[in-house]
Amino acid sequence: FTLQERQYHAHRSPESYVSLNKSVLDDIYQAGITLYRMCNGNDEFYNQFEALKVNSVDVNDMANKIKRGMFPYKQYLPHIPERFKRIVNKAIQPNPDNRYQSVLNIINDLSKVDEKLDWYYSYNKESKEFKWEYNNGKSIHSLYIKENEGSFLTSGVKYVINSERLINLQPPNGQFSSLDQASSHIEKMIKKYS
Repeated sequence: FTLQERQYHAHRSPESYVSLNKSVLDDIYQAGITLYRMCNGNDEFYNQFEALKVNSVDVNDMANKIKRGMFPYKQYLPHIPERFKRIVNKAIQPNPDNRYQSVLNIINDLSKVDEKLDWYYSYNKESKEFKWEYNNGKSIHSLYIKENEGSFLTSGVKYVINSERLINLQPPNGQFSSLDQASSHIEKMIKKYS
């Protein structure tokens, strides 16, 4: 990685705007950006990058915002474990001195992530529905956020496999004015049912 002549703009490290010299810290930043992108999906990642470009006066302004840590936003989907978020956020610190100093340190911390790993996430663009699903072998927990005329509705059901029963999950369904509020509600439910 460190010898590459060209870089993917959305993955450029803050220090690459100042110097052409590359180090393992540049690679760590790029790996962190890749993990962030994997956590949140391409659409969200590209929306954030496009917003950065649109809200920047020029390339220098955009570079300064990246150097100040204004991209990416460091917001995550509800099923991403807190420990994993901290690892990614440390890897994408704008100041290289505050990042992981070796790949081995990242690997060791990643090996300690052990919560909420069994949730499956999907998004249906047509129906504007976010879905999280967890199958523990006895039951399948499904949590939803559905966008509906500017508000976000949350719900959850548990399907008991052996009895084929469908049970509404608690806390009760909710209606929220923002996706962030609805995601926070879903995050609490994911913690409860993990």
